Amino acid sequence: MVSAVVDWEGVARFPRSWELLRAMHYTLHLEPKLTAAWLNAYQQFNPISDTELEASVLFYTLERAHALWPFQAYYLQGNERAGKFIDSGDFVPFNDLWTHVATYLS
Repeated sequence: MVSAVVDWEGVARFPRSWELLRAMHYTLHLEPKLTAAWLNAYQQFNPISDTELEASVLFYTLERAHALWPFQAYYLQGNERAGKFIDSGDFVPFNDLWTHVATYLS
């Protein structure tokens, strides 16, 4: 059983709801039904208030809109692995993507 994950490249302490959003964004690509099912199952054992989740959605939205690390890593440092974190196509704010997930939350 995994009890924690440490991201040594971006070490910081964030609220668990922010970390969950980040994990769902990167691993589930916010596919609405799958993401909602995962979060609903998580909350059966570790409830998160709507207020905490909404605050983290706002914070994560702002962080993603201004994040430069994938561009710096890919273009300036030649880290080709960071290319998968650079979205192609039109920019869509995270909170707009989240509204599709939120309709499936119980």
